[in-house]
Amino acid sequence: MRDNDINRIVQFGDLFDRRKYINFVSLGRCREFFFDRLVENNFYMDTFIGNHDIPYKNTLKYNSPSLLLGEYTDYVNIITEPVSLKLDNISATVIPWMCDENMKEALEAIEKSTDPLCFGHFEMAGFEFTPGSICEHGISKDLFWKFKHVYSGHFHHISTKDNITFIGSPCQLTWSDYADPRGFFILDTDTLKTEFVENPFANFHKLLYDDAAMTLDEVNDTDYEPYRDTYIKVILRERNDMLIYDTLIDKLESVGAMILIVDDHKHKDIIADANIISEADDINETFKKTANQQTTADADTVYKLLLSLYDEAIKEE
Repeated sequence: MRDNDINRIVQFGDLFDRRKYINFVSLGRCREFFFDRLVENNFYMDTFIGNHDIPYKNTLKYNSPSLLLGEYTDYVNIITEPVSLKLDNISATVIPWMCDENMKEALEAIEKSTDPLCFGHFEMAGFEFTPGSICEHGISKDLFWKFKHVYSGHFHHISTKDNITFIGSPCQLTWSDYADPRGFFILDTDTLKTEFVENPFANFHKLLYDDAAMTLDEVNDTDYEPYRDTYIKVILRERNDMLIYDTLIDKLESVGAMILIVDDHKHKDIIADANIISEADDINETFKKTANQQTTADADTVYKLLLSLYDEAIKEE
């Protein structure tokens, strides 16, 4: 932002992740690394309420940004109801999370808007919430036909259809985000064009281990800094040299990597290495396999139910 003379942020909801509480360490780090930096650099942020910002699903009355950021009001504008937001020489209709309490007001704001842009935290049918998993419920994209561009938070995966773009989350949060680009967008308020800036830091990695194709010197000479404080699946294709294996694990542990060992001997010499890595189960693949193994109900219905329950569980952690 400093390098590009940008001093304003629009944050698209779910500023905090957990619905019902935040621990003191997390809050302290949020202040130190983000909110205090806004103040130091004289940056300004508009933020509107997402579904993770509220403890109740049917009202925005109680929300974490309003309760936690009172001392930052000169730098943070918290939007809790539909408004037309001025951005230089244009305006955007902003719609916070739509629930029972504000549904009528939100729909009226969308219908009456004359703004070229619409920002929201929408659950919208037909878009991917994770790669390959399509949301089949929520509001219709047809409601937004009049806007030149619509940008939404909520779904963590970046996707675009027609005039609607889900901007995704700025970083990887779960294994479902593995190898899925994350970052933020810069909006040019003169041309209305956007530039995507990818986050160079990945939180989740997969590493194929085959000590028949590596040496101890190669393991010792590898730079492990990209794995620092991240999650990594080590997928075992061939493990015969325990010195190489133990050295690799020690190197990963030395940078604070959180390691999961996946034994994939059964795939040896059958499929390509890239496919072995991609087949290491993430939560989506586990749910798909579970759904396909049962015989008492439609597999797709069971898969979507498992995803829904998982999503609700991690929100309530």
